Amino acid sequence: MDDGFREEIDARFHRTVAAALARAARRPPEGFGFALPAAVREGIVGAARRTGGLPEQLVEYYLERMPRMLVEQMFGADDPAARLLWRPAGTQPRLDAALFGLERVLGAEAGPLLSTPTVAALVAARPTPAALHARGLFGGSAPLLGAFPAQRDLVNAELDGGADPDAVLDRRLSGNVVHELCHGRPAPMPWMILESVAVALGARARMEHMFPDEPGEAVPGVSLFVCVGDALARRFGEAKLWRILAGAPAAEVFGDGPARVLETAGWQAWLGHRSAPFVRDALDAFAWIKLAEKARAGLDPDCPDLLGAAERTPWTALPWYAEPPSDEDAAILATGVRALFQVNVLAPTFQTHPAELPGRRFVVDVEACTMTAPPRPEGVYGEPARWIAPPPICRILRGRGALRVVVENATRGRHRAIAAALLDLAAGDGPLAEEPVVS
Repeated sequence: MDDGFREEIDARFHRTVAAALARAARRPPEGFGFALPAAVREGIVGAARRTGGLPEQLVEYYLERMPRMLVEQMFGADDPAARLLWRPAGTQPRLDAALFGLERVLGAEAGPLLSTPTVAALVAARPTPAALHARGLFGGSAPLLGAFPAQRDLVNAELDGGADPDAVLDRRLSGNVVHELCHGRPAPMPWMILESVAVALGARARMEHMFPDEPGEAVPGVSLFVCVGDALARRFGEAKLWRILAGAPAAEVFGDGPARVLETAGWQAWLGHRSAPFVRDALDAFAWIKLAEKARAGLDPDCPDLLGAAERTPWTALPWYAEPPSDEDAAILATGVRALFQVNVLAPTFQTHPAELPGRRFVVDVEACTMTAPPRPEGVYGEPARWIAPPPICRILRGRGALRVVVENATRGRHRAIAAALLDLAAGDGPLAEEPVVS
């Protein structure tokens, strides 16, 4: 049965590509390959197995809309923004910083991920955004994020206003190009896990591509995936997590039991809404973190609502809470404080912009192990801004009497100082008020 599904999936995908190419103004360059990633194909097969046929939502998204948009973007569109995709790289500091950041984070493993010995060799062989995207996981099946039609309208307006093409390309596209490379070539596993690992790697390569300093430079709406990826790295080991990008199966990275739990939870979540993956899935970030923690401690995968059960579990019942704080916990706290200072907006397309906090304040809920800011009226997704507060740090604060920590006069330019002040508060001794204020 599965082989029949695979044949139908491949046939429908290539029919879409052939029909789109027949209408395209240009032919793909020699060697350009159209192909559905194995992880996506097997995901559709798994969905078909569970529903008795190819789900129309996934067919429409992965086998029709995305490949059709890829052909239109790369070989049909002829606006100035589309032509930028084929422009050889000039002075692009954001792109350079992120690509060499991958090399810094991954070391010798960067070569296998990028299929070249060094980043310099990659850029020499693939000097355009289009060529770099073609090397990414979705380069043969879906368009480059940041260059959809409405996004190209923004770029065209900037170019019409006299903006430097290299500067526009670097700000609008670099984060998206590198994000696609960060996916690597993974084995099938829950999309939430794959996206969280890729986004966490991208954040380590260049933090501003997830938490922007300027409007337009960030991959939009992905910060909570960083939260999940950071927590997985803390609990299972960062080096082991990056092996997912090279195709390591979930059982090799997480262990047999946790891998079964995560896979089951992924299918339970998908069967609940039966739509193509989207950034809204990250709203379950805290539940996924708790689920991974429960799975490490041993958990029956036959629970009918794994994510719901995990979300209802108090942190005090999970192993991470009882551990001593680590440098990784301090890093998660610092990233979380920074993550609060951004907002997802329609301006006019979906974007993530830097933003100050309403009222210049946020709260650390010591019992819930969360940091939460007041909601922003202009926010269209992910409001109110929130992040995990590392459980070992919260345990120490709770043991000294604190229930909530209120951070006042909090501005974006002081995010590092705020994180340091919270760590100093946790490192102190003696009793605390139930609601101490850090100002």
